[in-house]
Amino acid sequence: MTELKEVNERLDSILLEFFEVTASLFNEQDNLNELLKDGFFNMSRARYNMGAKSVGELQYNDKEMRPLMKVDFEDKKFTLMSVDPNSDYDGASSQFSEKEGLRQRKVENVGFSEDEKGGIKLKDMNEKVKKKSNYDPLKWFGVLVPQALRQSQSAFKKSLELAVNVANLKMRLGALKNSYEELMCKKMELVKVES
Repeated sequence: MTELKEVNERLDSILLEFFEVTASLFNEQDNLNELLKDGFFNMSRARYNMGAKSVGELQYNDKEMRPLMKVDFEDKKFTLMSVDPNSDYDGASSQFSEKEGLRQRKVENVGFSEDEKGGIKLKDMNEKVKKKSNYDPLKWFGVLVPQALRQSQSAFKKSLELAVNVANLKMRLGALKNSYEELMCKKMELVKVES
């Protein structure tokens, strides 16, 4: 009788935790919906203020895009990690690696500068490109972007964190459901044995 009582108590605690996780999941999903709605609304306001052609796909080069965040899955849990955009990130979205794909010739970017005597000499332009350490996607649309675009970026960043929380809560619900079903099977076996 004590084993059946133990199983019943564990079932009750799992059921209580299931309802708590479900309530927090619904709360997080509501917050995620609100943030996404705000993000898209602010983006549409920015497009209206700047003009429809000022905020769009033609203002950035998608080949130069680098992720700022990545989602890692380890130990049955999702974690959000920041990525250094200046590093050589080889994400799953890249189509070609350096060994495969199209061969590209290496062309040096050179420019002209005056030396002390007034003569003209060549200088390497790659140094300016390498010095780009600040990577902010808002700068693709100009230096003075509207506040609505900044608010949109902030809302989407927060929604990414909430999406990871929602995914973790859903995984927790699945684990609780599996353990509840296992304990119910064990309870049915114990009830049959006692009968």
